[in-house]
Amino acid sequence: FNMLPLNPAYAGSRDVVSLVALQRHQWVGIPGAPRTTTFSADAPFFNEKVGLGLVANNDVIGIFNNTQIQAVA
Repeated sequence: FNMLPLNPAYAGSRDVVSLVALQRHQWVGIPGAPRTTTFSADAPFFNEKVGLGLVANNDVIGIFNNTQIQAVA
């Protein structure tokens, strides 16, 4: 459902501003269960010749917490 984290060239490939938010919880009710939250936004710029986007991910597994933010062009 969210192509931008998989392929940065997807940024601006459609003629609209695209916002996607996803959240996934695994093994609900178990302490330390994995949780993933992803947000991405992209849009075409300069008469649709350039696509720019932003991807933010947060993964939590047990005591580990990893956050990533990427700008894509």
